[in-house]
Amino acid sequence: MYDLGFHTSSIGRVLAVSSILTILGMTNCATLTPAKQAEEMERLQCDRDTSNGKDVRLAESMSVLAVNPVYSYMHNGRTGTDRRIKGVKLLVRVPESVSSSLLLRSLQCHCARMTLGYEPLTSLANDPFWLPNAWVDIESTPQGGNLEVTIATDGIDGNLRLLSIAKAFAAAHAPRLSSGS
Repeated sequence: MYDLGFHTSSIGRVLAVSSILTILGMTNCATLTPAKQAEEMERLQCDRDTSNGKDVRLAESMSVLAVNPVYSYMHNGRTGTDRRIKGVKLLVRVPESVSSSLLLRSLQCHCARMTLGYEPLTSLANDPFWLPNAWVDIESTPQGGNLEVTIATDGIDGNLRLLSIAKAFAAAHAPRLSSGS
């Protein structure tokens, strides 16, 4: 019979240290508040091209062509697959002089400044690009000559709020049809 005391003690120590590091890592992620995320985003994305209300004017100038929820699917042993909202996609058209990177930076900067309280709450009616007491992730990708802007926050309730606000924003920013002569 072999004495495994030393070997199992070493494994036990490794597991204990791994567990502690994992817990510490999770704690650090959990302490990233919306304000800290906003401070970092402002540092990275805000400059003279996105200051003095330019970000709000840019958001006001875009037309929203469509709003759709983004879902994730979770397997559930009892009922099969559950569908959960994990964000919102807005298909937008911006003025031709606006690049996709400027739009993204402007919306991210706007979110950061609203979160930090640097812009008035009334600066953009039905504003889907920020939520009080939450962080909104914003990404954009080209989509057939337009831009698809994806917004998401933590939790189902927050994303349902974003969807509702985005629909109201879209109604106010529907494309204006030009009349033929």
